[in-house]
Amino acid sequence: NVQSTKEVIKLVVSGRKRKNLVYISTIGVFGGGQVEPDEYTDITQQSLFRMSGYSKSKWVCEVLLGQVREQKLASVTIVRPGLIGAHSVTGEGNVRDWLSWMVRAAQTLKLAPTSEALKSVFLRLVPVDYVAQTVAILSLSHEVPSTSKECSSDVFFAYHLVNSDDAISYYQEFFNCFKSVSKPKGDRLWYVQSDFEKREMHQLCL
Repeated sequence: NVQSTKEVIKLVVSGRKRKNLVYISTIGVFGGGQVEPDEYTDITQQSLFRMSGYSKSKWVCEVLLGQVREQKLASVTIVRPGLIGAHSVTGEGNVRDWLSWMVRAAQTLKLAPTSEALKSVFLRLVPVDYVAQTVAILSLSHEVPSTSKECSSDVFFAYHLVNSDDAISYYQEFFNCFKSVSKPKGDRLWYVQSDFEKREMHQLCL
């Protein structure tokens, strides 16, 4: 992620015409805390300790792009999607992401993870078509996005593409919905408690 972003920056700053760069990052640059940041939160104040390697690499890329913005070399817009889900109309989605594999493992084993910690973990899927349409609109726009509020870092404009719908907010509720529509009808889905059972399920997801 970092090296490819450096190459894109070289391309964007080349030539005389000022360019508009739309970069796809992730909401994970905030470390996955329970407090939901807004578009004006300074990512440089976030702790890298709680981030995955992927999120850390995106964090570094955003800092590099912030330097481009500060030096007025290009117009930079950051798009931070949340957990991207299936198409809102067709239902088509990525069957190879971790959530699809977890559902597949649960369906095969008739087991699902559960714990007190999971009850407070958000699971808010963003339709892939919504993300794609937003990125296309921002990419085709020749105007620098305007805002009525200054970014705290004064580096770039950012858009958070997250689902604020509380219909399915937690993993526990997600698996409850999955259980209610599982086939054959009445097929039981057990919730695992022990660390051993969780490790077994995790291995099957790999």
